[in-house]
Amino acid sequence: MITGLAIGFPVKRDAQRVDFQRSEGAVPISDSFGLVFVHIPKNAGTSIEKTVGMRETGHRPWSVYARRFPQEWQRYRSFAIIRDPVDRFISCYKYARMERSYWHSSVPGEDSVYGKHPDYDVTARHGLEQFIIGIATRKLVMRHPCWLPQTHWVCANQQIMVDEIIRYDAPGRTGPRRSSSRPWNLWR
Repeated sequence: MITGLAIGFPVKRDAQRVDFQRSEGAVPISDSFGLVFVHIPKNAGTSIEKTVGMRETGHRPWSVYARRFPQEWQRYRSFAIIRDPVDRFISCYKYARMERSYWHSSVPGEDSVYGKHPDYDVTARHGLEQFIIGIATRKLVMRHPCWLPQTHWVCANQQIMVDEIIRYDAPGRTGPRRSSSRPWNLWR
């Protein structure tokens, strides 16, 4: 049984810090639509950002928006997209193994926005089954923030902090709003 999918996987402590150093201010906000998009990695976020015309692109937990952009956080509608954790895990794995993607390239001398994916070498050396075993036994430690649990991006003290949760597999179905008084299980 793979229990780690609900709680996340070993991620080096500097995974987020490295991402933030690229541009602490880069957050997906749309002034024209009055939206704040908390972009959880591997949940269709780049497509959303491009379609809606967000200011910037990036993966930041809700707390960064609330702290750095308090007016937008209070006035605009905040949302995030969640995905089945197994599907998301496989998507993270396949993405990390790609020689070329929209954001990364492992091809020597080839330019890309972020260079080689930080987990490319590890995922390229392991088939999916071996990779899962390596993660489960904590023999492999990942660096990219996509391995962090979805709750990392949108929750505090088991409470959802965004206005809307939209399911990747059922976009018409949403979760409770931030004002909900009961915790919501992101994994159902």
